[in-house]
Amino acid sequence: MPIHITGKLAKLGQSVPACTLMTLMSFSPAYAFDCKVAATPAEKAICADPAAVAADEKLNKVFAELRASLDEKQSAGLLVSQKTWIHERDSCGENSGIPLAECIKSSIVERIKLLEVTPVSGPGASGKLVPYFHFEKGGIGKTNIAVQAFQFAKASDPAQLAFNAEINKLIKDIPQPSAPDAQNADYDYSVSMTLDYASPKLISAHTITSTFLGGAHPNNQSNTINIDVAKGKLAQFGDLLDKAGAKTIFAECEKQVLAQKKENEGAEADTSPATIKRLRSDISNVSGNLELWTFAASKAEIQYDANVLGARADGVFFCTIPYAQLRPLAKPGFPLP
Repeated sequence: MPIHITGKLAKLGQSVPACTLMTLMSFSPAYAFDCKVAATPAEKAICADPAAVAADEKLNKVFAELRASLDEKQSAGLLVSQKTWIHERDSCGENSGIPLAECIKSSIVERIKLLEVTPVSGPGASGKLVPYFHFEKGGIGKTNIAVQAFQFAKASDPAQLAFNAEINKLIKDIPQPSAPDAQNADYDYSVSMTLDYASPKLISAHTITSTFLGGAHPNNQSNTINIDVAKGKLAQFGDLLDKAGAKTIFAECEKQVLAQKKENEGAEADTSPATIKRLRSDISNVSGNLELWTFAASKAEIQYDANVLGARADGVFFCTIPYAQLRPLAKPGFPLP
């Protein structure tokens, strides 16, 4: 399961169980979950499973060590994030058919991976990555902000500095309510991040930004931060493929997107020559942006958000490119996994 930091906004006034507060406020790595005071169904489920108890004890240790290493602002953000996660953990498995104990244990394991910043794939980056938090409570004319990502704890080389600079951009130029909507106190801006791949050569971190400034639904946008470590900067599409290679990949993406379109729309799918021509043009125009590409251990994936290849109602499309196909086309020197 990918390491995905939720972008849900934490409600600062939300109450939590007493033993949860004990867990949050404990700073001792030796502190263990006290099953004698287990009160909620989630806590009882943990205590009924020795593996879940062991995982919870490890989580407490990881949490305490991380909090001790953070500055005051990030430590406060960690508490908000942990509080939100506990609320989600306690409702784990609802309407999913998954037994509560199994779901909670899986949630704890994923939380440990998140706090330790274990990549989905790859051996890990050079330098220590830690979770990054930025929460601001909104109000009249001010957007609620919830950014949860990663950053290098002590950025020293150009690649680490470049990665952290991209994270800093996430909290700049955050959209605020316009003057006519200044009375609305429920506008939200959130960012979640998945560390899909990390190695001493390449870092690929996928972000999902959700902005709600009124209207029928939030606007979601996905981008990927791809760092070429050797060059110490964002990887460039021109360093990955030449024109011939790009043409081959774009043609493959056209096939995959067209197949997804047919699957989604069935017999009503518009596959007229004019539609296919427009689709081909759109794919060629946008697929050269490496921010749409996410790299994993054995494949790359291009994600086309809603509105990128047609109307919003058409949904999101994906193009998956195994390295067995991409590697022969890639330029020498590009840090493919």
